Amino acid sequence: MKLRIFDVCHGFCALIITDNGQSILMDCGHDSERFRPSEYLQNQNINNLHSLIVSNFDEDHLSDVHRLTSQLKVNYFYRNMTIPVNDLMRIKLQSGPLSHAMTATINLCNEYQEPLPTFIDLAGLNIRHYWNNYPNFTDTNNLSLVTILEYGNIKILYPGDMEILGWKVLLCDQNFVNDLYGVNIFIASHHGRMNGYHKEIFNYCYPDIFVISDKTVVHQTQLNSYAQHARGIPFNSG
Repeated sequence: MKLRIFDVCHGFCALIITDNGQSILMDCGHDSERFRPSEYLQNQNINNLHSLIVSNFDEDHLSDVHRLTSQLKVNYFYRNMTIPVNDLMRIKLQSGPLSHAMTATINLCNEYQEPLPTFIDLAGLNIRHYWNNYPNFTDTNNLSLVTILEYGNIKILYPGDMEILGWKVLLCDQNFVNDLYGVNIFIASHHGRMNGYHKEIFNYCYPDIFVISDKTVVHQTQLNSYAQHARGIPFNSG
């Protein structure tokens, strides 16, 4: 398996290539000056995306979706399905007109309504999702889709923009708590901001490293709060 996390400044986008050649995109943020996932995939001759996983319905997680879906086929679309499409549209319209990316995402939500298969052969990669239910939460951050990727002895957690209240509810789910054990790569919630940092999570997981997807350091939590929980790995800066 190959995992590549792209530098999109403030946002997120990562590509997984499984051992049987399936391409999975986690979020679809872009950096207008340096990187677009739609262009990257085109340059890699990827015209059929096995899965698109959208963790959060904010622009920095899906800003290139309209370009992506105009040029390739998406077989499976993963998101928090407890949010009715009309309610999602209403929530997003509260902050102004829908962007091209958000309109394309709404179209995907309308198109992909069927239940997802319970098993897909991804050649040793297991993907599990956790979420809070709408309308128990009505903000898109606490409705983030939390994804756990497990491949051999590697276990990666990506929580989108989950905030403290959302973490507390998820910790009431024993299945989620059990799945935290063994996480060794932790992608910091909400780009490392304080409102996404919940210390109690680290009673159950002891990551080797944290990944913070943002531009330059802008929050103190990005420097200190997560670092105190990291066990560390050998690193050759040369």
